[in-house]
Amino acid sequence: NNNNNNNNNHNHNLNTTREIQRRTLRSKRKLNLLLELIPPVISVTTLIAVTYAISKKAIQTLILDSNRSSDEQTTPNLVLMLTFSCLNLVVDVVNVYFFAKAKHALGYNTDIEIVDRDDDDDDDDDDD
Repeated sequence: NNNNNNNNNHNHNLNTTREIQRRTLRSKRKLNLLLELIPPVISVTTLIAVTYAISKKAIQTLILDSNRSSDEQTTPNLVLMLTFSCLNLVVDVVNVYFFAKAKHALGYNTDIEIVDRDDDDDDDDDDD
């Protein structure tokens, strides 16, 4: 009977350890998801805000320039345009790199049986 109790305690400890490992893995997945979502959200929000501000100013300038002579019209700041375009390209390349690096490019599984099976596969990989 004592062996039976030891066996039950051992199984309970294994199940508790396994549950802690699964929760830790899920927490890491959630953190990774947040870290992968935040930069694109910031990028898109910034792009929308800058596009709005520039479009508003551009429309005002076009309306003013339609009534001005060509000598009074302002010329675009090409250095600013090129710098902004290059920075935007760098941000896009970084986002594409992290997206391609992710092993879950098609999303995370939400079905609990599949997640548990994936967790078991990940645990097997750790043993190697």
